[in-house]
Order: sequence, then C-alpha cells, then structure tokens
Amino acid sequence: MSTSSNIAIIFKDKTAQAIYCHNDGYLEHNGLILAAFYHDLDKVKKLFSLGDLSSLSIFVDPTTNEKHDFNHRQNDVCVAYHRDRGDKLNQRVYQRKEDLFDSIHEDYNYVYKESTEKWYLYKNKKLLSLNDLILNNVQEKNVYIDYRQYLIEVRLRKEKEKILKENKKIITHIDLNESITKSRIFKI
Repeated sequence: MSTSSNIAIIFKDKTAQAIYCHNDGYLEHNGLILAAFYHDLDKVKKLFSLGDLSSLSIFVDPTTNEKHDFNHRQNDVCVAYHRDRGDKLNQRVYQRKEDLFDSIHEDYNYVYKESTEKWYLYKNKKLLSLNDLILNNVQEKNVYIDYRQYLIEVRLRKEKEKILKENKKIITHIDLNESITKSRIFKI
C-alpha cells in the first residue's frame, strides 16, 4: 500500500501548480527529501516540470551513463510517469492559491512558497513549516537524524562519483606526465 502526497508551489503572483506523488508521501520520506534537497527554486521548478511522480528522490535527473525508466530505475532519482513511463504530462495549474487549497485532499500536502523559498505542510487548513515539523517533533526528530545521516552519505557518495568521473581524465593526464617525468629522470 502506498502513501500518496501532493507537492505544490505557490508563485509570487499567487498562482499555483501541483503534482501528485504516489509513493512514500509521509513526513519522514517525502517531507524530509523536500526540506533537505529541494530548497533551491530552480531545482523545485525542475521537479515540477516532471509532472506527476511515482516516487520522489534526491535527484531530479538520471545520470546519462545509465538506463533509467519506469522499470529500470536509477538509485536516488525521481521516477516520473511522463518522462519514465511515457504517460501524458500531468500538472495542475491554479489561478488562485485558494483553488489549490480547495483541491488537495491527500494525507500529506507539501507546499513550496516562492515568496519565502520554504516548504510547508498544508494540514487542517494551515501552512505549517516543514523544517519545524521535522526538527521539533521528538518522534520525527529521531527518524530525521537517522535519515539525514543516510541522505548525507548518499549525497556524498554521488558527489564523490561525479568528481571521480570528472577528474578521471585529469588523473590519467597526471599519471602520464609522471611517467614522462620518471622517464626523463632515468634518461639523465
């Protein structure tokens, strides 16, 4: 059984957009990922460009050197119905933020406000700070610490892989130069 959620953005002009996420909508997963990894407006907009999601993850785009689709998923990459399964692009657009609030009825409704550049949980007709919910709730806080450590390790692993790939040519070039230098030393 899945825990679905809505993920929405309210723009400065008070219009709004929302996408649906089918899996792991609870605070300890989608809430945590949004708060920890989607604080940059450009990345948030990129997430919304995917349309409805099967699952939210740390990265919006897959790496180019591995296959990624609905049946062959890369680790830590969002799975989108349109991009990864070929479904019709589904994004709900609202002319007024009130229309957004009237239309969302999932257990977890996450809202990013462009004006504050912060995430909120819409619950009982109120916007609650997502960071405060994660950090102040004692039960959630323990999970957050464990999850945050995991997410930090994943992020570091991905960054390390990226750096190693980018520097592979440089390292090869340095190794070649060291060999040349050693050859010159032996020739002298």
